[in-house]
Amino acid sequence: MTTLTQAQRMSAYRQKMRDSGFRQITAWVLDTRKKEIQEQLKQECEAIRNRQTEKEDLAFCHALFEENVPDDWIGQ
Repeated sequence: MTTLTQAQRMSAYRQKMRDSGFRQITAWVLDTRKKEIQEQLKQECEAIRNRQTEKEDLAFCHALFEENVPDDWIGQ
């Protein structure tokens, strides 16, 4: 029995995913564990909440979601 290294297992997994129609991407996202990021997000949410157009803004975001998210993703 051949034992694969971690690198070989990862390579095989990536190939399996590519063969299944997926592609790998790397995304940088905010680290919401950091206090300064949490404070920034809180301030941004409060700024949105205090806008006179809050309901229209949320309706716009909802419309974008509805247009761009496949039906089979909802509820998963």
